This record gives sequence, C-alpha cells and structure tokens, in this order.
Amino acid sequence: MMRRLLMSFALLLAACSAEPPADMTAYYAKPDGIAFTVAAAGNGDARVEAGDMTLIRNRQGDFLIQRDARGAYAARVDDYLAVLDENLTDRTPPVQPDYTLSATGAARVAGIDGVRWNVHPRDTPSLPAIDAVVTYDDRHASIGRGVALYARVLVGRNSRSAGSPPGRLEAAVLRLFDRGTVLRFGQVFALDRVESGAIPAERFAAPAPLDRAALKRRMAAR
Repeated sequence: MMRRLLMSFALLLAACSAEPPADMTAYYAKPDGIAFTVAAAGNGDARVEAGDMTLIRNRQGDFLIQRDARGAYAARVDDYLAVLDENLTDRTPPVQPDYTLSATGAARVAGIDGVRWNVHPRDTPSLPAIDAVVTYDDRHASIGRGVALYARVLVGRNSRSAGSPPGRLEAAVLRLFDRGTVLRFGQVFALDRVESGAIPAERFAAPAPLDRAALKRRMAAR
C-alpha cells in the first residue's frame, strides 16, 4: 500500500514539475534558402508560411490563406483540395506499386535526435524512393502538426497539377508525415533551426473562410 502511494506521489510530482510546451518557430531550409517556417504554439496550434501561401492548423480545423490580384482569401483545406479534384478531367490515380515505410536507424538533424525512415516499394525494400528523418519528441509536436499540414497541401496540389489525384506513393509519404515531426525530407527540405519565444495568439487565428462554391469561383478567376 505504501509503495503504491509513493509511486502515485512521484507521478504527481513529475507531472507538476514538467515544463509546459513552449511557443517556438522552426525554420526549414532547402538548398537555395529557407523553404518555409512553422510557428508552433504550446497548445498545439501551428502556422506555416511558405511563399505566398499561409496554412493554419488550430482547434477549428485546417485553413489555407492565398493571395491573388484581389487580395488575400481563406479556405478550409478540405474544400481547397475538393475544388482541385473537381477540376480534374481524369480522377483515376496513377498506376503505382504498393509503398511502405521502413525504419533504418538513428539520425540527428539540427541537434534533434530522430529516426531515419525510407519510403520504398513494398516488394523491393532495397530500392528507397525517399528517405526522411522523423523525431518523436513531444516538445516539437506542434511543429510536426504544421509540417504535416504543409505536406498534405503540397502533395495534394502537386499531384493534381500533374493531372491526377494522389497515388500510393503520395499516400505513403503522408503516412510518414503523420508519424511525428519530420526533420528532413529527402533533399527537398531539412530543419535548419528552432527558436523559442512567445507568439501572439492571434497569429493562429484564421480569417472567415470562403464556402466551397465561392472558393471555386475565386480560384477559377485567377
């Protein structure tokens, strides 16, 4: 009985003394400069800045903010991807083999420990299509939520721009981003640094989004 009480007290003390998650900003680099930034709140909200596109993930959902000649407008990510689907003339996914994920060892990126993963055809593990490094450190979980949202939009937009919906390779890639916080993704981008510091809560608020019909008209007019 006493041992159980001591264990309970130790767990309570650890919970009380644990540092709360901090606000931080992650800078991801590509070979020729900064690819995108992720502002991550201690409460799990995230904001991604990537060129002329802003993404916000908060308790109300996932949002995209874009700019055109008329100014900025917001949409729900689900609606944005649905409109891209509606614009496809052929909605048949590309013919691809099954892809799976395999962990291959430890790695460190920007001073953060992670696990190296390969995305490869299921039947030929020796032929990696993409390699990446993922960390499971809870302190960086909010960054991971932002990076996963960025990947979802980027993969969805790029595959549909090529004339087809995402295939098996793209699905495997998105499963990778859902595993944890991706620190490096092939040669496309890698974490450069993380800076801690308070971020105003309004940075994670999304403007009122267009409904799907209004979004379709706005995108068609671009």
